[in-house]
Amino acid sequence: MSKLKESLHANLHSNFHPLTISTSVGAGLICLSFIIYCFAVGFKLFVVGSGSMEPAISPGTVIITQPQDRYYPGEVITYQQMYVNPGGYSLRQQNITHRVVHTKPSPEGIIYKTKGDTNQQLDHDPVLHSQVLGKAIIAVPLLGFILLWPHSQLGFYFMILLPAMYIVVCQLVKIIKLIFNYVPPLAE
Repeated sequence: MSKLKESLHANLHSNFHPLTISTSVGAGLICLSFIIYCFAVGFKLFVVGSGSMEPAISPGTVIITQPQDRYYPGEVITYQQMYVNPGGYSLRQQNITHRVVHTKPSPEGIIYKTKGDTNQQLDHDPVLHSQVLGKAIIAVPLLGFILLWPHSQLGFYFMILLPAMYIVVCQLVKIIKLIFNYVPPLAE
């Protein structure tokens, strides 16, 4: 039975090739460096949740924004809007991505009037420059659904259970193959 144990031990430790590990670590470090750089220069990432900007920007699109000194009509911006909850007990913050239609100076700074491309009317509340998080510089359709999926209950189960089941099944298959391919030593 010792040959079976040796074979199992050798097989389990031969799965991780040094080149595969170093490539994975290198790719991970490159991605991490890019993310840190983006946050350092002020880029922010948002997922569009409504269809108010269709057809230009669909729900589930990831928007990457960058702050600007000024925003102009025709540019798509993401800004923070405060709302009172229906019970009136507290405020909640919502990020909105809409197109700038008009700008005008005021004592509080520049005021922007915005509108969703699908909406018939301008947004009710004016947007102060201090509320703007940035101008949309990159839009990646459907990526938001992938990013938000792990936050759903079904997505969480698939992110945890599916990989765990895959690992268990692969290891069981290896063990079964080793057992059926095992040839006991001949008694002398």
